[in-house]
Amino acid sequence: VYNIQMMEERQTILGMGGGAVTKWVVGPDYRVYRHQNPKCPATYSEQVEAEIVKKVHQTRLLLS
Repeated sequence: VYNIQMMEERQTILGMGGGAVTKWVVGPDYRVYRHQNPKCPATYSEQVEAEIVKKVHQTRLLLS
């Protein structure tokens, strides 16, 4: 079931770490919103707190 959900892009995935991609799946039509973390280690370490806050905020909106 997990692989089917992933391949069909019907499940929200929170990516953490440099270069990781988060996909929020929204609504009955399964709209996908993507956000990619910076790949550069220096840039990622500078922005990690802001990235986490952004992902928590977006996830709360999705679940409400």
